Amino acid sequence: MAKIFYVVEKAADYTQCNFFKTEKEALAYGISEFPDFDMFDEPKEDLEDDAWFHGDKLEFKKGILFSFEEGSAYVEAYDEDEAREYCSDDIMSDGAAIFFDGFTKGMYGYLGNGADGKGRKWDWDGGRFNESKITKTNMKHVKLFEEFVNKIKN
Repeated sequence: MAKIFYVVEKAADYTQCNFFKTEKEALAYGISEFPDFDMFDEPKEDLEDDAWFHGDKLEFKKGILFSFEEGSAYVEAYDEDEAREYCSDDIMSDGAAIFFDGFTKGMYGYLGNGADGKGRKWDWDGGRFNESKITKTNMKHVKLFEEFVNKIKN
């Protein structure tokens, strides 16, 4: 089972979650955003920016669902099929969600005016699933122009 640490920032018009491999990294990030931040405490309010911050850890096997519904943000362990079912049945059009199928360095999710993030597999915008457009390619198999030309000549 994998373990990650995260810091959630909720403001009036967006919610963002940043994920970290260690508690030390998460704590440093939280303090850089809000000086009174402490991991695992009740959410801390920044009255100046009308936002709150919360840090915690999550153990997961297959994936992570970061969701926002009814004014609250959630970070939960889900497998992909359960996450899709939860989004389409339970969240419906009142919220949004992002699914991550594992942890990658720099991973974050943003839910506000749309959904964005790094390391996400898909997001739910309240009406449909949007698959990530990031693809991995192996450039060593890309043929050069000369290889195409030579193949045509022979």
